[in-house]
Amino acid sequence: MPRVYGDFCLFHHPDKERARIARSRGGSRRTVFSRGAEFKAPKTVEDVVAVVGQLCVEVHQDLVDPKHAQVIGSLLSVLVSALETAEQGELLRSLEQKAGLLSPMDRLRDPETHRFLPTPKGELQ
Repeated sequence: MPRVYGDFCLFHHPDKERARIARSRGGSRRTVFSRGAEFKAPKTVEDVVAVVGQLCVEVHQDLVDPKHAQVIGSLLSVLVSALETAEQGELLRSLEQKAGLLSPMDRLRDPETHRFLPTPKGELQ
């Protein structure tokens, strides 16, 4: 039997609603990533590894909600994929330059400005 506070039980008492909501959310906000704090995006895979390591420590210390950590981890995974793809593209470009080859995209660019050159209609087909 639930405890009764006047005419209401704990789950329906208007004065106890705020405490009930806080308990259902796990208490107060636990994350240390505040929206106002400056956060520098990781630029290398090593930076991402450092952020993941720090995130693991903060989850273990109960400073970051595991749900938030999961979202951050997913975003970091996408970032690692993008960094690896960019690195592979740079490596391929450097190998093509050493071999004297141009990639199909480079043939469409101005060598000085790296902007796309206008092509006559139907040339790309």
